[in-house]
Formats: sequence, C-alpha cells, structure tokens
Amino acid sequence: MDTWQLAVAGSAALFTGFMLWRMRPVVSSEGRATKGRLAEAKARVDKAADDAERAVALTDAAEATARLGKAGSAVALYLRAFRAAPASSAVVESAAASLAKRPRALEDLLWRKLGSDAWTDANRAATRAALVALADVYDKRQRTKVRAEAIRHALSLMGE
Repeated sequence: MDTWQLAVAGSAALFTGFMLWRMRPVVSSEGRATKGRLAEAKARVDKAADDAERAVALTDAAEATARLGKAGSAVALYLRAFRAAPASSAVVESAAASLAKRPRALEDLLWRKLGSDAWTDANRAATRAALVALADVYDKRQRTKVRAEAIRHALSLMGE
C-alpha cells in the first residue's frame, strides 16, 4: 500500500470508530429499549384525547429522547408539553431531571417557559418549579451563583 492509501484507510477507521462511539446509546440493548419507549410515547401523543394526556405522552417522549442523548429534540418535545399543559409542574420537574447533564439546554428551556407563560395563580406551581430548577442550574457554577440568589429572592417575594 502507498502512503496515501494508508492515510485514507486510517481516516476511514477513525471515522467508523467515531460514529460507533456517537451511536452507542442506540446500539446497546438499553438504547433499543429506550427507542421502543420513544416510539410508544409518540404513538400516545398522536392518540391523545385531551391536552393533559398529550402533555404526559410528550413528557415521556422527551425523557426517552434525552436518554438517547438528543438534547435538542428533547427541548422541542418539552416545549410542546409546556404548551399542552402550561400549569403542570410535573413537566418542569421532568425536564429538570432529564436535562440535568445539559445545563445550557435546560437553562434555555426554562427561560422560554418563564417568558412564554403568564405568572398567574393558575400557573403558580409550574412557575415556581421552573424558578427552583433555574436556581439549581445557576447554583452549580461559581460564576452564576449571583443569578441563583436573585431567583431565590424572586421566589421569596412570591411567598414561597
């Protein structure tokens, strides 16, 4: 083999190894089971009779998607769940738990939730859950601890 052929073969081997590493959650048996749960949850979204049922199915789909390592798709599904059930604190808590390893995605999602919903008594529990989760995100880094403290002050003004 010539030198250039070895370089091409080495590049192909590295690319194949990288793709196998990137797809590892889907290739494993746990990944296949999660993919099955995702398909089942998406089918429940299509068959949902009301918004509450749709929100639960969307939350399940978002959890499965986050478990597969697709944070962007999980954020999109959580946003749909927020629109289906804006007053549900369970959706916010699920998002905080499943996107805990993706703080930037979680931060963006929570700010979009807080910015799109009215802070009324009907949405009080969901707003409080979003603020608490956002404070937890900001508490993890020294640089953003001031933001966490500001959010806690806002929570205390809300009477929480």
